[in-house]
Amino acid sequence: MNAAWGPFQDNRVRTAVKYVIDYNAIIDKVKMGYAIKNQQFLAHGYFGYKENNPFETNVEKARKLMADAGYADGFEVEMVTNNRETRRNEAVIVQQNLAQIGIKASINIMPAAQMYAKFRKQGINLIVAGWGIDYPDANALSNPFANHRVKQLAWRLTWMDDKAADLTEKSAVETDEAKRERLLHDLTGHWQANGPFATLYQPIRHFAIRKEVQGPAAAFAGYAVHLDFTKMYK
Repeated sequence: MNAAWGPFQDNRVRTAVKYVIDYNAIIDKVKMGYAIKNQQFLAHGYFGYKENNPFETNVEKARKLMADAGYADGFEVEMVTNNRETRRNEAVIVQQNLAQIGIKASINIMPAAQMYAKFRKQGINLIVAGWGIDYPDANALSNPFANHRVKQLAWRLTWMDDKAADLTEKSAVETDEAKRERLLHDLTGHWQANGPFATLYQPIRHFAIRKEVQGPAAAFAGYAVHLDFTKMYK
């Protein structure tokens, strides 16, 4: 959600969106179970991850938040996604969910190159998209999602939150693991409560392994985003 656009400037509206989405339906119907519920930017298996999924589908709560923000009758918005089948199907479910609180979202399907070019210019108000991980450290996710100064996802959604940016930068250079973990937990909580993102899920993959291979559960604890092959043996 573009935090500088119309209704999305109000965090109560952004929070209402987070409470009206049917995350389970997206995981079960679109991903066919090949995903886990994860409503934060840190991936399961990464340093600093602590399971915390505060948003359950609650239409009445979402409606109240909309009314408190002055949007009891809803509003219209264009929702952009790319032409991948998964993204189109996710957008349809989100569109149906938003309609329950009066948000009329018209889906605009663009080629990915065109969509991201527009997104990088802060030109999209509501987008359904995915994000990969560049390297196995929490900073690979906290920077794009929470630090507007690096001009990635938070900046593209014009979420200029200095507290989030400061926590991100502090956690990146903190060498004491316990302190760094606390910083990341504080950042995650602030981001979930105030940010413009409704994280739908974390995808998982399945691998075939011969039965004599031992230790795959420990090696793949990071759900394919962090693999430790040293834990596998015959």
